[in-house]
Amino acid sequence: MAKAVITDDGVDLDDLLSAEAIDRPASYYAKVRSVHPVYWNQRWNGWVVTGYPQVVAGFRDHQRLSSDRFAGPFGEELRRSAAAASGTEHLLGFLSQFFVWKDQPYHTRVRPKPARRSAPGLMIWLR
Repeated sequence: MAKAVITDDGVDLDDLLSAEAIDRPASYYAKVRSVHPVYWNQRWNGWVVTGYPQVVAGFRDHQRLSSDRFAGPFGEELRRSAAAASGTEHLLGFLSQFFVWKDQPYHTRVRPKPARRSAPGLMIWLR
């Protein structure tokens, strides 16, 4: 297991809940970005992407970086966990249909429907 990255001023870059990360996020993420704009966080077992070009590239690369939380290896792990816990399979099936966790073309086709119902003009009218 790799060691956590500690900055010269004692900030643990793997601690996303540290005082630095919570109270001074711009400073914290600048330190993460100085190590690498795409940083593997050991503690949270995930990538922290802080570089603007990398974030944009990630949003545009639906083939390698899917929004579908219920597909691929992560989805398989969720299903195994759900099978072990009673009653959660139905919840996972329900959540897996939410358009926010889907990629194009499904997400793009479904997104305008709730957007029309929450348009600013409509919200003012409803008040």
